[in-house]
Amino acid sequence: MLLHGLVIDRLVEGGPAERSMRLDSGDVIKKVDCKDVTEDTFPGLVVGSDIPGSVVTLTVLKASREGKKNVIIRCMSRESIDDQVTMFELLTNVKEVAGGQNDVVESVHIATNLRK
Repeated sequence: MLLHGLVIDRLVEGGPAERSMRLDSGDVIKKVDCKDVTEDTFPGLVVGSDIPGSVVTLTVLKASREGKKNVIIRCMSRESIDDQVTMFELLTNVKEVAGGQNDVVESVHIATNLRK
């Protein structure tokens, strides 16, 4: 998930937050495992270990005015997060390069050459 402060800006496709199907853009994260969080403490509480599959409980204030909800998500290892960030950056480059082009294969070729 991508945050602006402690507000969920977007959910990363295929990431734990999106797969939970209980979080939405605009939700505000209030607690992790019953601990109050700040922008500074949040990453360490969520990514704190490299044990894939471990779980954390997020307490969020829903943007849809449903009140607070507890949402359990599985943590990702730092390696998995790095892989997803790399893929996100690559696809962002493809999108920028593709602009009005119809040939996606050519766009991928151009984008991957931009990274060298």
